Amino acid sequence: LQQVLRSKESITGRLLAHPLRHPLIERQEPLPALTEDATLEVVGASLHNLKNLHVRIPLEKLICVTGVSGSGKSTLVRDVIHDNVQHLVAERRRRRSRRNAPAFHGCEEINDWEGIGRVLEVDQTPIG
Repeated sequence: LQQVLRSKESITGRLLAHPLRHPLIERQEPLPALTEDATLEVVGASLHNLKNLHVRIPLEKLICVTGVSGSGKSTLVRDVIHDNVQHLVAERRRRRSRRNAPAFHGCEEINDWEGIGRVLEVDQTPIG
C-alpha cells in the first residue's frame, strides 16, 4: 500500500492519499475526542411515564435499557435522547448560531453531546 501511495504514476495512489471531496458537502470541524469514560447526560426527563429522570448514558459502548412494561424505556431512548441529540447534531451541521438555548423535548437539557457525529436508530422492524 505504501508503494502505491508514493507512486506519482498511480492514479489510485493519488486518490487514496488525497481523496476527492464532494463540492456540495461542507468540510466539518473535527469533533472533540471522547474519553473512555465519556457519558451523555439527560437532565429532568419528564415525558409520558418519565418523571424528572436524571441519567448518564455511557458513550462508545453497547448499552441496554431495561425495565418493566410501561416504565418509559422507549420514551427515554426514542423521544428524549434520539430526537433531541439528532436535532442538536443537525443544528450544528447547519452551523446555526447557538445564541439561543436549544428547546429540548421531554427534558430540561442534554449535556456532553458535542462528541457525537450522527444519530441512528435501530429498532426491531423486520428488514424486507
